[in-house]
Amino acid sequence: MKVVIRKGASVGSWKIVDDKPLGEGGNSVVWRATSEDGREVAIKFLFERLLTTSRYRRFVDEVMFHKAIGARKGILPLVDSYLPDTPSKADRPWLATQLATPLARALAEMRDNLRHTVESIQAIAATLKQIHDEGAAHRDIKPDNLFYLEGCAAIGDFGLVDYPGKQSLTSGSERLGPLFYVAPEMMANADDFDPKPADVYSLAKTLWVLATGQNYPLQGELRTDIPQARVSTYVRDERATILDLLLEQATRHNPADRPTMSAFAAELSAWLSPIRTDALPDLSHLVARFRPLVNQSEAARAVHDTKYKRCEQLISILHDFLNELSGRVNEITGFRSQVHGNTNAMLRYLPYRSGHSSGAMYKQNCSLECLANTTIPGVHVVFSCGFVLDVESDGSAVLTGGLVISMNQRKPNIVRTATCAFPVGSAQEEHELSNLLNDLRNSLPDALSAFADVIATPEKLELV
Repeated sequence: MKVVIRKGASVGSWKIVDDKPLGEGGNSVVWRATSEDGREVAIKFLFERLLTTSRYRRFVDEVMFHKAIGARKGILPLVDSYLPDTPSKADRPWLATQLATPLARALAEMRDNLRHTVESIQAIAATLKQIHDEGAAHRDIKPDNLFYLEGCAAIGDFGLVDYPGKQSLTSGSERLGPLFYVAPEMMANADDFDPKPADVYSLAKTLWVLATGQNYPLQGELRTDIPQARVSTYVRDERATILDLLLEQATRHNPADRPTMSAFAAELSAWLSPIRTDALPDLSHLVARFRPLVNQSEAARAVHDTKYKRCEQLISILHDFLNELSGRVNEITGFRSQVHGNTNAMLRYLPYRSGHSSGAMYKQNCSLECLANTTIPGVHVVFSCGFVLDVESDGSAVLTGGLVISMNQRKPNIVRTATCAFPVGSAQEEHELSNLLNDLRNSLPDALSAFADVIATPEKLELV
């Protein structure tokens, strides 16, 4: 089929209609042509100098791939083709695809360019995911090979396509892929690497160019810590930073660190999906349920507060008792005494009955301590009177009081302990408290005598 490429020339059933080609690449030139019934196509011709090289074999592979997958949304459809057995200047091979608008030009004419760009690249990624699932890869993704056809983004130019059973045509030192968009591993020995991660890399670079409006992508990884490499530097969109992270991951030097095309497409789909914010449902029907519960809660709190306040009053009464006792001990012994509140000093002898129960409502202790030095250097004796109050959440209280003689490194002499139990704020409380304090008052003579004995003869207390 002799072909002369110029306006008015016939190519099969097609006629070239323009004075100049639509575009030209490193291997081929593309012209617009029409049929008698008005259909328009883009016809690609391989350059004459490449007719006897492996480029022609790739041209044939492109046609075979199109025929194998058939018509498919997202791929620029093959309309016609001619593959001579012995291609020559007079018998030129060609293929015709449906005429479409370059994607970059279509996006430039749209408002909200970033969203439309992401929509288009997401559609391309979904198509590439299908191709990858079938074991094939494009290997030449760049803006010039992407188009807008019938309201959808589509992939064209499968001149470097790889598919199962295809004969390798790549030499060891040949770069395989579009300059500026090619993944590092495809710069040499491309057949040693899986081309699918390279498609992810090239598509990420393509998204960066179309989103930022730059002519070419930056070299290497599109790292988020480099302002010039971020989409968000060029685009005013609060969610552009999400794309920055995706593009950084998709342009990793190590192919294994990149997301799959499926994951890449899913992330873009999620970016495009509106965030659902549901309004609060009608809750008015629950008001009637909560009103008595609030009253119940407030009543329970009032009871708790009353009990808690009474616990504080009990500690105050015990403090008054200790202060009165302190003055009397000072007067009788001549040694100075001190009253302490909640120092845990008495817990060595009178521990809380409930231990560390989380159900306890109130735990306090207080004590009086009177210290006297002995004739043994560095050894002193302490007379203590103390109380431990332990109240559970139900208001049941246990009060323990004690009189203790202690000395450093000696076993303490617990002269007297007394314990009583009662409901906080009850009539029983008054009687039990009074009896316990009277018990300790009556035990004071013995306790102070024991205190004097140990001061005089400290060896009376056993070593621990």
